[in-house]
Amino acid sequence: MTLHVFNPEHDIALAQNTINFTAPQAAKCLRKDIGFIAALWANDGDYVLVEDTDRAKKAFYQFTCELAETGIDRTFHGVEFISNDMLHSLQIDNITTWGWDFAIRNELMRNGIDSRLLPEPTEVNIIRQLSHRSTAASVLKSINLPDTVGIAYTCMTEGEAFGHVSDFGAAVLKAPWSCSGRGLRFVSPADITPHIVGWVRNIIKNQGCIIIEPHYDRICDFGMEFRCAEDGKIVYDGLSVFNTEHGSYTGNIIATEYFKESMLTHYVSKQLLDNIKEMIQFKCGEIYSGKYCGPFGVDMMIVRENNTGKCKVHPCVEINLRRTMGHVALSLSQYADNKTKPLFCIEKDKNYQLKLNFI
Repeated sequence: MTLHVFNPEHDIALAQNTINFTAPQAAKCLRKDIGFIAALWANDGDYVLVEDTDRAKKAFYQFTCELAETGIDRTFHGVEFISNDMLHSLQIDNITTWGWDFAIRNELMRNGIDSRLLPEPTEVNIIRQLSHRSTAASVLKSINLPDTVGIAYTCMTEGEAFGHVSDFGAAVLKAPWSCSGRGLRFVSPADITPHIVGWVRNIIKNQGCIIIEPHYDRICDFGMEFRCAEDGKIVYDGLSVFNTEHGSYTGNIIATEYFKESMLTHYVSKQLLDNIKEMIQFKCGEIYSGKYCGPFGVDMMIVRENNTGKCKVHPCVEINLRRTMGHVALSLSQYADNKTKPLFCIEKDKNYQLKLNFI
């Protein structure tokens, strides 16, 4: 059987790069409250690791009832929620995580998982290096298509970084490794305060560099979800149309591919989207083949060009070398119809909850 693990602290763990990583409280709560999310893509008979099995069963049941109310006809059979103290007694043949890092590898080993089921330390280190934002910058540079925009500079000094901020007028500063929103700063030359200078200096000191990009006039966020197969082939899974606020994820639309495509082709051509997909498959195949096997997502956006007002695509804002919320939405979208288009999101009240809101 396959064991599925939702470790939302993964991006931060990559930055820390230690087996003794302690997740921030928010990430701990997210994992505790919605660890059952892996059941949405697990197969019948698989195991899903959670902190509290009774709580997971209740939360999962509530969410599946909400799915049914929206008309998403998805039934779940035989997924078993388990806790860490049960791991040593189960027959587990395969393990999938939200993303692989040294912290989750060490956690699973401490709880009785045979190391032969886990990636070797050298493999985890390769995943970390490939997750560096310079990889996304390299892929972006290779997508030289009409009606696309995007440039990213890897800066080794704060002077170099702020020089690009002055050139761009409005820029995005990105830590090489960070989770959604936390490692980003949106700045203009007027925003270069001692606090921002200190933040940039600290990122360069701890992570070796910082990534600088222009800040575009964004119309909408979307992405393309992929899998790198064992033979190195890059398989396209589908479109992801999502919302963000200040760089942080807020929700995904659950809809048919036709509907999502129609949202995007209101601004740009289908041919352009197809060309971008093919170029990403080719370039990522070159980069990941023999080094990574599993899901990944490429975040993109449609932007408005300042001088012409024309809509263009930024084809590689981020690459998440892990499972994404886009993959989760796709696992539900295959059961969607053209009548309902709920927004799949994570809301925080007393606890984190998976919710479906109508748009």
